[in-house]
Amino acid sequence: MFKKTLFWLVLMGLMTSNPVFAQYGQMARPATRAVKTVKMTPRQAMYHYAKSGNINGLQQLKAQGHNMELLDEKGQSALCEAVWKKDKAAVSALIRIGADQNSQCMRKIPQSYKDVVGLRNIASPLVTTSTVGRTGIPGIPVATAAETGLSTGAKVGIGIGAVALVGGGIALAAGGGGGGGASSGSDELCVGYQASCSVGYEEVVGDTCQSGDTTLVKCQPATCSGYQASCSVGYEEVVGDTCQSGDTTLVKCQPATCSGYQASCSVGYEVVFGDTCQFGDTTLVKCQPATCSGYQATCSVGYEVVSGDTCQSGDTTLVKCQPATCSGYQATCSVGYEVVSGDTCQSGDTTLVKCQPATCSGYQASCSVGYEAISGDTCQSGNATLVK
Repeated sequence: MFKKTLFWLVLMGLMTSNPVFAQYGQMARPATRAVKTVKMTPRQAMYHYAKSGNINGLQQLKAQGHNMELLDEKGQSALCEAVWKKDKAAVSALIRIGADQNSQCMRKIPQSYKDVVGLRNIASPLVTTSTVGRTGIPGIPVATAAETGLSTGAKVGIGIGAVALVGGGIALAAGGGGGGGASSGSDELCVGYQASCSVGYEEVVGDTCQSGDTTLVKCQPATCSGYQASCSVGYEEVVGDTCQSGDTTLVKCQPATCSGYQASCSVGYEVVFGDTCQFGDTTLVKCQPATCSGYQATCSVGYEVVSGDTCQSGDTTLVKCQPATCSGYQATCSVGYEVVSGDTCQSGDTTLVKCQPATCSGYQASCSVGYEAISGDTCQSGNATLVK
C-alpha cells in the first residue's frame, strides 16, 4: 500500500514539473470555469460592481485613484445611472462607498425616482479600517463572497472580484459566479420623449420611455399623405385644406381651375393660338368660333347661296354667296328690244333688265295692198324689221 502511494506521488510530481506531462495533467484535471475578460472604462466598471453588490471591487477602484463621480458620455455618474434605472442594490452599494448624493446630475433627477430606490433611508458609508484584508490593500475592509459578486473559485489575476488598468481602461476578470458580464446599459433619461406630441407631430409607434408612473412618447413630424409643401405647375391649393408636419404647413393640391379652357375644340371652334392652361398633367386650350373667311350668315340682295357650301362658326352655320342667277335678264337690251318697265333683277352689284321686242307703233311687217314702204323708214322689233 505504501509503495503504491509513493508511486502515484512520484508520477504526479513528474507531471507537474515536466511541461509535456503538465499539459496532459491539466487535461486530466476536472475542468474549471473559463475566465472571461471584458474591457471597460472605470466609469462602466463602477456601475457593473455596484449593480452586483461587489463592494470589494468598488473599493479597489477607489483605492486605485478613480473618482466615484466619474461621468459617462451622457453626463451621468454611476450613482445617477443607478437611480435612473431604479436599481436599489446598485444605489445602496455606491452610497456605502461614499458616492455623492448631491452631485449635479443627482439634483436633476426627480424625487419620485429617488423615493423608489430609498435614498432617504440608505445605510451610511462604510468606515474603512487600516487593516489589510484579502484585497491586500490597506484601508479597504474585507468583503464577503456575496459582496464581491464573484464565486470563490473564479480564476482572476489580482484577487477575487479585482480590476486592473489595461491600456487606459479597466480589465474586469469574471468567472462563472454571480458577477456576470459587464454592461454599461442605457440611462433612462427619456431625453427627446414627451408626454404628448405637439400639433404637427405624431407618436413613433412602439417607441416609449417610462418616467416614474408616466409613459412618455417619441414624436416625429406628422405623416401628411397627399399633402405637399407647394403645388406643381397645373395644380392649385385646395382652400382651407392643410396639414401640419413638424413646423411646416403642407397643402392639398388639386388640378388648377381652367375656366373657359377645354381639352379640345368642338366643331365650329378653333384654338386660340398661344392661349393654354395647365390642368394637372393636361394642357387645355382656349377655343373661339372658327374663322370662316368668305362665308356669311346670309346672302345680301343680288346674291344667292352656293348650294352645299357652308362653314360652321361656333353655333352658327355660315354660307357661301354668289351673284344671283337672273335667267332672262340682261344688263342691256339688244337692238330691236326694249326694257320691260319695272322688271329688273339684281345679280351681285348689277341690276339686270328684262327685254322685249321694241314697240314699233305705225310700223308693219309688210304693207297691205295699195300701200308701199316708205324708203329708209324702218323699225326693228326683236329680230323683225318693220316698215312704215
